[in-house]
Amino acid sequence: MKKNDIVEILIDSYADGGEGVGRIDGLAVFVPFTIKGELVKAKIILLKKNYAVGKLLEVLTPSENRVDFACPNFTKCGGCQLQHMDDKEEDDFKKQKVEDALRRIGKADITPQNTVNVSERIRYRNKLEMPFGEINGKIVPGFFAPYSHRVVPTTNCIIQSKLSMDVLQKFTAFANEVQLSVYNEETGKGLLRHLVVRENGNSFLATVVLNGKNLPKSDLLIAKFKELNVDFGLYINVNTKNTNVVFSDDFRHVFGLQSLQYEEDGIKYSVYPQSFLQVNDLVAKRLYDDALEFFGEKDVVINGYSGAGLLTARLAKKVKKAYGIEIVKECTISADKLKEDNGIDNMFNITGDCAVEMPKLIKNLSVEEKEHLAVLLDPPRKGVEESILRAILEVNPKKIVYISCNPSTLARDIAILSPNYSPKSATPYNMFPQTKHVETVACLERKE
Repeated sequence: MKKNDIVEILIDSYADGGEGVGRIDGLAVFVPFTIKGELVKAKIILLKKNYAVGKLLEVLTPSENRVDFACPNFTKCGGCQLQHMDDKEEDDFKKQKVEDALRRIGKADITPQNTVNVSERIRYRNKLEMPFGEINGKIVPGFFAPYSHRVVPTTNCIIQSKLSMDVLQKFTAFANEVQLSVYNEETGKGLLRHLVVRENGNSFLATVVLNGKNLPKSDLLIAKFKELNVDFGLYINVNTKNTNVVFSDDFRHVFGLQSLQYEEDGIKYSVYPQSFLQVNDLVAKRLYDDALEFFGEKDVVINGYSGAGLLTARLAKKVKKAYGIEIVKECTISADKLKEDNGIDNMFNITGDCAVEMPKLIKNLSVEEKEHLAVLLDPPRKGVEESILRAILEVNPKKIVYISCNPSTLARDIAILSPNYSPKSATPYNMFPQTKHVETVACLERKE
């Protein structure tokens, strides 16, 4: 086999990114947009010593789980990877992805529960992050093609909410009307970088990310947004750094709402442009409801990576005491405000490094509280810092509930905790339908 060969391959498994995998003469061949059990024709576009990559040319024997693409940009845009799969195949893939990581990386002999999927496959996202490009002198919104920063024009992404798409349409018309310049990563010149929209069904916050301090003719944009007949707020974010990070810390409120208002489990809270919030409301509710079921009324729970305090507040309604530890001071200030606004007296927010603050906190707990000590972790994709895991091993709580958006780092951290803990359950949640990503809740119990 050599590069540019046309080959027939039987797909027998999946890679971590959802690509179908077949074998030719013992060599693994990755073919995106294929399904296990299919016989396909592919062109070899990359050949390495240990693997090859094929471009799908034709599905010779399609799977019964194959469905028509819902979006004309599928296979071109980097946003979705699994639109060719039906619900069952996607959920099975995500369960297998979690199991493979736990067994291979975490050395954990555990079979996950079936994937929880309680949302539609389309229009489920409550947040839009859109870069821009220029084609034939016109500004176009779009997503980056896989492994590049080439913008694939997109005016109707099917996993985004209709309101977000309406906002995008109004903004794109404005950007072309006032002839904004588009940021160029290579030269560092150009004004417009991203549009970020957060919405809660009947209102939205739009944040225009600029390589500069001023948005020209913002009154015209406000007038266009008013045509949508919903409440909204407008921010600009000044980001002049040559970086792939969308937001800087410099947010400037321009008009209207300063935050979106939510209520969950009787707790009222505000969401700002920079706030962390799961992108799929229905699945997030189910996931957090299920995670809270692992705790009881006698428990004293330390919530690492507690952010702005919503999960700590929900914990406090269920357990004896809930402590949130967060390294970002502004988040702790928000958590204290949430505590005060909702009159929660058994919620305590601490600013600092969890690896330092957790042992200090536990030294001051009573003997009875230490007996009922548990930990909740909800880290970013990079997982939990090893210093925090070592601190957890030192204080030895009775259980750990770990919410993860990356099965590989979840499994890695479970392996580090394995001297003292074993996983008793792991449940995948399809937070991101039609994409390769999966959320997982794992419960680890202390070994006796």
